[in-house]
Amino acid sequence: MQRIAQVIVMWAVFMLAGCDQAAHVPLVPQAIVGTKAVIRAHGKDLSLEVTDVAEKIVTTELSDWNGELVAQRHFYRGLYPVAGTEGTNQWELEFDHAKLESLFPLSVGKETSFTGNMRDISSGKTYEFWVNLTVAGETPFTLPDGTYTSYVVDIVTKYAWNGEMRRKNEVVYYAPEFSMNLKGVMQEATSQRYWRVISLERPGQASSRPNSGRQRSSGTVMI
Repeated sequence: MQRIAQVIVMWAVFMLAGCDQAAHVPLVPQAIVGTKAVIRAHGKDLSLEVTDVAEKIVTTELSDWNGELVAQRHFYRGLYPVAGTEGTNQWELEFDHAKLESLFPLSVGKETSFTGNMRDISSGKTYEFWVNLTVAGETPFTLPDGTYTSYVVDIVTKYAWNGEMRRKNEVVYYAPEFSMNLKGVMQEATSQRYWRVISLERPGQASSRPNSGRQRSSGTVMI
């Protein structure tokens, strides 16, 4: 009888330990539908909203200050874009998502690589690509309502385009608490793009958006 009791206790401890570990690696992202952010890119402010969270895919919509939709993105765990729409252009990536999942939970030094195909749904064309992601560092990221942990993720992409190989280097600052990238710098050939979240609010929070006199341009800035 004592032996049986010991086995039951050990099983209970094991299950509790398993539950605790699972709590640190959620099956679904921490993103919340209705979360809104203001993004500053090259002097222009844009509005981003989380519109859907389905399993491990976080969908966001980017709009200008006139409320016009600029782009829609579907991110794996909010980190890496797997599909998107800009105007009449629509695309999606086909690859093994388990390769991305191997990065989670994020920690400095983790790395993954994978190959796949990008389908340009608008034109019907398919392009091959190769990607390497490395968790290069951990750093605090300050927003108006507080400071959050962010991971610096280096993303190198090589892809075939019209018969030639191209390379894109990108660095994003990813916040697990929001399952969202809070900052990004992208370099490709001679061009460079930079953007940063300057305020973020979840449903029910008091607005922390900055009240500035900056010009609200009707132009768009892709990020």
